[in-house]
Amino acid sequence: MIKIKHPIRFGTSGHRGIQGESFTVEHVISITQAVCDIVKETESNPTLCLGYDPRTGNSPTLQEGSYTQAIASICAKNKVNIQIFDHVTPTPVVSWYIKNNTCCGGFILTASHNPKEYNGLKYNIKNGAPAPQYVTDTIEVSANKLYNPESTHSLKIKESDTPYISFIDHDDSFVESVLSEVRRSGLSINNTIPFCVDAKHGTTGSIWSKFANSLKSPFHLLHNEPLSDFANIEPNPTKISSLTALKESIRLNKAALGVSNDPDGDRHIILDETGNHLTPEESSVIILDYLHEQGMPIHGVASTVASSNILQTFCLKNNITYHQTGVGFKYFSPFFDNAFNHQEFVAGIESSGGFSTSFHSFDKCGFLPAIYILYILSETNIPLSVLRENIKKKYGNFFFAETEVSFEQTNKPLIIDKLSSISSDELNQFFSTSVKTINQTDGLRINFENDSWVLIRLSGTEPIGRIYSESIDKKFGETVLDESKQFFYNLV
Repeated sequence: MIKIKHPIRFGTSGHRGIQGESFTVEHVISITQAVCDIVKETESNPTLCLGYDPRTGNSPTLQEGSYTQAIASICAKNKVNIQIFDHVTPTPVVSWYIKNNTCCGGFILTASHNPKEYNGLKYNIKNGAPAPQYVTDTIEVSANKLYNPESTHSLKIKESDTPYISFIDHDDSFVESVLSEVRRSGLSINNTIPFCVDAKHGTTGSIWSKFANSLKSPFHLLHNEPLSDFANIEPNPTKISSLTALKESIRLNKAALGVSNDPDGDRHIILDETGNHLTPEESSVIILDYLHEQGMPIHGVASTVASSNILQTFCLKNNITYHQTGVGFKYFSPFFDNAFNHQEFVAGIESSGGFSTSFHSFDKCGFLPAIYILYILSETNIPLSVLRENIKKKYGNFFFAETEVSFEQTNKPLIIDKLSSISSDELNQFFSTSVKTINQTDGLRINFENDSWVLIRLSGTEPIGRIYSESIDKKFGETVLDESKQFFYNLV
């Protein structure tokens, strides 16, 4: 096996890296070949699909040397059918298409919310969900064995390859499917609701335009044109400092809410009519509480160790099953699958802006929660800021805060080892409040005696540690965030 300077590593969602360094055409070729080997073992006439965001190297025309050309070429040479979206397409559309058509899986070229210099390759299985750990482990091992620095020499697509390559467009079908799901929940639009969207020069603008047209809603769209550098706008929608233009648009257009997505459209953030943001958990509880009050059976909620306690409180008070996992929608797949097979409604929620249901796709969708909210605003005629206050009164006022710390990439193994091995007793010396329990399922979650918590977790892509805290006391939450930063700096 060739020694690889930057080995293939599947993190929370796919293999990601800096283009030209830890993410290259050679990496893409190896991963694609590994996937082809897997699907050929189980399918007699396998069909995969391919979607992508506008990052450099993601070419709708399969330009020579592009990542899209590499995937199409390898699939065709393996006699694996590859259906390619003919324009930049959000991850939720690709995931939905896989689940509802004859694909046995699909690729998505995106680095999600990461900066422009990054790219990545996700693989979703035939139910549309991100590939589970055992699948990505298999792909990772195989791809690293297959890696060949000379592999780009044979990528040209020949005439004999073309029968295996086709181009598709399913934006309209996706929009109608989302609207059908919301109507299936018993909701209806009684009056039009004006809203604003910041597409951040990613994939979502054209889809939002179709939603607005179908709903006949007054609509204002910012940063619509897909650009490979996102016009140097911060691509992560949950970084509230990046939403100044959206807040101003809400004010100028007297909109009832604002929405922003990351470049591939699987994350979301929602702003109310005053420009204040809701956490993804708050938006989700507004939706789930309303559906529950309208008599919609909710059989469960899945979330992660990074999610707000408001979800658990909602479930506890309404006798709904709560399922907690590590960070990543891939961990929700069995939960969704079981519910779907029994035609039961469950929801999956991530604090980073992920939301979906068992009646939609098994991957996170940055459109669905905002569409639900639009319908609820129409039915209730209550401002979103008031709906938010109502659920706080009902389920508690939780103060969520987050920050980032950077580190040298070479120190990452040491940091991971210390986070996974430290004990509660050792932690007490760093914090002013007694540690109650710890959870090392994914990073280090510290639960304190006053029911506050903090989570320290490393990014799977960048040399960044993300620290999240939640408390019913805002000042304490800020204090424990500062203490956690000092603890992190003491790790190395």
